[in-house]
Amino acid sequence: YSEQDRDSAEALQRFIKPLIRNHKGLRIWDRHATMLAGMERSKHEIQNSKELSKADIIIFLLSAVFISDDHLWEDVKKAIKLFEENEARIVPILLRTCLWNYPPWNNFQILPSEKMPIADLDYWKDSEVAWNNVIENLGSIIAEIKESRNPT
Repeated sequence: YSEQDRDSAEALQRFIKPLIRNHKGLRIWDRHATMLAGMERSKHEIQNSKELSKADIIIFLLSAVFISDDHLWEDVKKAIKLFEENEARIVPILLRTCLWNYPPWNNFQILPSEKMPIADLDYWKDSEVAWNNVIENLGSIIAEIKESRNPT
């Protein structure tokens, strides 16, 4: 996510916590979670790349700022490679109005399921309703991943 979307990233962390508790071993990648206080940027990039390559689910929080950021685009390219190798699922979450309906984003299941930005409070009663939609759909994606790992 873009630094400007930090509040939304923190909201995601709050809402996703029950899913993480219920699915031990699930690895969800967050670009900024690997940044430690005082860590040099080059060390952060190395750690970030390692964590990205271990992820089961890679979440991108879409906004115009995120989509236009060349540095963040490097993460997107790595994630797409992992997706193409069947190593991870990419889940874009639509935070604000942006051009999500173009490649590569239109190749993935955009959340919320209505494809309306979380910040669009004319559509959503409040952002918590939108986040609940996201988490319910993430729960389904997690179930699909677990099923594909342990088919009956």
